[in-house]
Amino acid sequence: MNPSILQTKLDALLSDAAEQVATIQEAYRSAYGRYWQGLRTHAVIPADGATAAPDLTRKPSDQAESWSTFAFTLPAQTEGALSVDAYQSRKGQGYIVNADVVVNGIRYRRAANFGPESRFERDWTPFKQTKM
Repeated sequence: MNPSILQTKLDALLSDAAEQVATIQEAYRSAYGRYWQGLRTHAVIPADGATAAPDLTRKPSDQAESWSTFAFTLPAQTEGALSVDAYQSRKGQGYIVNADVVVNGIRYRRAANFGPESRFERDWTPFKQTKM
């Protein structure tokens, strides 16, 4: 797959997911004192433009809510994986919506930050080597 087409698709997926996450985060924080975290939607990150079905039932062990709890609507097959990380810093609380993909054995991540720590905002960046 053409890398620029893949990036465009994943940028759109990340943008849509971030909008959906934003709709629940403030109510969740009011109820629990922290932001919701979403485990990566795929146990194995899709690679090289291949698609895989997201598992919306994945959730952290210390949290009852998964992606499906909030009726997130993602495509049936995606070329990348999504996750949501919550953080607490001296500047306050926030969360990050991440998109991950593997291209030619290298994992890339784009991170959209929602909160006081702008250092968490990242364009597509090599994240780490994946084991093949």
